[in-house]
Amino acid sequence: MHDYFSGSNHLSRREFLKALAAASGALLLPSFFSNDWLQTALAQLPTPPFWWSSLRDGHIYGPEQAHACFGLPGSLMKLVAASALLEEGLISPHQVLECRGTWVLKGKRYHCQQAHGKLTMAQALGVSCSIYFAQAAEVLSSHRFLQYAEAFQLNRPTRSGDGYLFPTQSAFRYSSQRLVLGLSTAMQPSAAQLLRMTRHIAKRDIAGFRPQTWQVLQTGMRLAATRGTAHNLDPANRLHIAAKTGTAPSGGTYQSWVVGYFPVENPKYVFCARALNGTAKDVVIPTASRYLLSHSWA
Repeated sequence: MHDYFSGSNHLSRREFLKALAAASGALLLPSFFSNDWLQTALAQLPTPPFWWSSLRDGHIYGPEQAHACFGLPGSLMKLVAASALLEEGLISPHQVLECRGTWVLKGKRYHCQQAHGKLTMAQALGVSCSIYFAQAAEVLSSHRFLQYAEAFQLNRPTRSGDGYLFPTQSAFRYSSQRLVLGLSTAMQPSAAQLLRMTRHIAKRDIAGFRPQTWQVLQTGMRLAATRGTAHNLDPANRLHIAAKTGTAPSGGTYQSWVVGYFPVENPKYVFCARALNGTAKDVVIPTASRYLLSHSWA
């Protein structure tokens, strides 16, 4: 491979973009490019980036940008919200809330693509029901939500120099709904942080969390992968995946993520994929599926 990154800082952005597209494997980005430029360059890759990590050694495989690629997490934050609601005893695992497709609170209208009906929390995670979690967020303060986001280490970089955003005290003025639905611009985790969050869920390794909390999170992610928002990841159930999708508005389009782990019976791997242009269903799920099903996993 050519050394695209040595020498003068006068490499044109067009030349760099061509190099980036040609070298869509592991890349080390020069410091003179801003995070905004990084996000733009990543959006031009032939396929959205995919990262994975072994639970045994924790090393991240894939493009180097896992530590710098960050953005609105969308519905991935429902995993954090579910943890907070369950651990604080604000909602029981079997409590049912109803989704009729639309819900209005204080003049703000929340939508789902369809009316999901009556759901438990695990079921709501599986279909990523925004109305369920918007309703549930009424009993969850922003302060409490962020405490659990900190428990998942979303307030800490995975290494020095990581790019990410986490709310300061002033962000507590935001409604809990925006945080719970992953739509607050003050909270934008990196791919590496989301891999670490998924690792926590796969390993059940946050001290003090009750077994029923882990059970709901893992059941919800398994439902998502088998008949929910991530069901096209592994239609034949070859890898026994548990997953969670997240899509958020981005200008006139969408940005999206999928995270997951496998096999569910004895987790060995976690993964994360990101699309800067497109929904999880249309872009990031097909990308992640191609990668997952085209590789041999020991």
